[in-house]
Amino acid sequence: MKKIISYIFLFFAGQTIIAQLYVSPNSYMYVADNYVYVNQDINIQNAGNIYFRNESQLLQGTTSVSANQGTGKLSVFQEGTENNYAYNYWCSPVGELASSGNGLFGVSMLHRPTDLTASTPAILIPTLDGVATNSSLSIASRWVFKFLSSTNYSQWFQVGSASTIQAGEGFTMKGIGGSDNTTVLDGRLLSGLPSGTGIQNNPGSKQRYDFRGKPNDGNINITVGAGGLLTLTGNPYPSAINLNMFLHENSVGTGVISGAAYFWEHDPGVNSHVLVAYRGGYGIYVANGPDPILDPGTYTAATWVYYNGDGTQNLSPPGATPTGGTYKRMFSPIGQGFMVDGTSGGTAVMKNSYRVFRKEGVANDSQFHRSAKPSEFWDEIPNVAGIDYTKHSKKNYLK
Repeated sequence: MKKIISYIFLFFAGQTIIAQLYVSPNSYMYVADNYVYVNQDINIQNAGNIYFRNESQLLQGTTSVSANQGTGKLSVFQEGTENNYAYNYWCSPVGELASSGNGLFGVSMLHRPTDLTASTPAILIPTLDGVATNSSLSIASRWVFKFLSSTNYSQWFQVGSASTIQAGEGFTMKGIGGSDNTTVLDGRLLSGLPSGTGIQNNPGSKQRYDFRGKPNDGNINITVGAGGLLTLTGNPYPSAINLNMFLHENSVGTGVISGAAYFWEHDPGVNSHVLVAYRGGYGIYVANGPDPILDPGTYTAATWVYYNGDGTQNLSPPGATPTGGTYKRMFSPIGQGFMVDGTSGGTAVMKNSYRVFRKEGVANDSQFHRSAKPSEFWDEIPNVAGIDYTKHSKKNYLK
C-alpha cells in the first residue's frame, strides 16, 4: 500500500522523506537546506506548493517515465550570472501543469521572488534588453532559442515567449540588466525560524529566477544526430546530476554521443547584440577519469571565437584570443544547459539514476559559473543510484 504524506506547513532540516508524496489543495511543503527523496510519483494538488530554498533539492526514484501530476507547483531558485548582452544556456527543471508526466516549458513560467515563498510572474518584453528593478523582472523574449541536432548557426530555432520547450531540451536566454536589491530570505533555519542572509535578487551582476511548475522526473529522451551534430540539452531535474554518469552511459554504453559536454561562455567585455561583435566559445568537459563515474573528468577552458555576420567563425580575428574560466562540472546544477554531440545518432536518455543532492560550489565540483582545491576524499553524496561516494578517493584526480 502506498504511503501518502500531506503537508500543511512543515520545515525540513536534517532529515529526508522516502515515500510517494502528496500535497493537498491549498497546502504547502517547505524544505530548507536539505533534500527530499520520493520513491515514486508526486501529486501536488490545486493551489498546493512545494518550496525548495537554500539549494534544497528533489530526488526521485522512478525508473521509467514520469507519473507526476496535479495542478500545484514546485518552486526552486537558480541564478543567471551574466549581463544583458550575454547568453546563459538553461534547461528547465519544471514544466506545465496540464497533464500527467513532464510538461512543456516557456519563459512565461519564470517568476521574480518577492519573499520566502512569494513570487510575481516575469514580464516578457519585445525589446533587446531585459531589465530588473525593485518592482519587476522584464525578460527580452526575443533571445530565447533552442538548438536541435545541427552544426549550422542558422538552425537556432526562436522560441520567444511560447511554451514549446520539451523536458530535456536546452534553451538560451540573455541576462538581465539593471538591478533589484530586494532581499529574499534563503530559508536557513536559526532557532527554528527562517532567517535570510541578505541575498539580493539582482545586485547588478546576476539575476535570481524562480522556476515554478510541475517537477520533471523519470527517463527523458534527448534526440541527437550522427556525425558530430550538436544538440542543446542540460540538467532537466530539480536536483543536481552526476554529469559523468550521463556522458559515460550514453557514449560507452550506447555510442549515441561522444562523451563530452560543451558549456558556452561569453566574453563579459563585449557589450553588444551584434553578432560580428560577439566573442565567446565552448568550454569542454570530458568524463575520462580512471573511474568515469566517480572520478571528475577534465575541463578545457573556452577559447573566445569571433564571428562573421552569417554565424561562421572569423578566422582573422581583430586582436588577441583570450580564454574563459575553469569550472567544476562533474555535478551539473539545477537549470544548467550544455551541448552534446551525436556520434551514431539516436536517443540519449537522461535518467533519475544520475540525480544527486549536491550544492553548488568549487569544493563540491558543481558550478554554474564559479574556483580552490577539492578535498582528497568524497564526502557523503545522497543519490538515486545508491553509490557510496565515501568509499572512493579523489587521489587519481588530484595527481
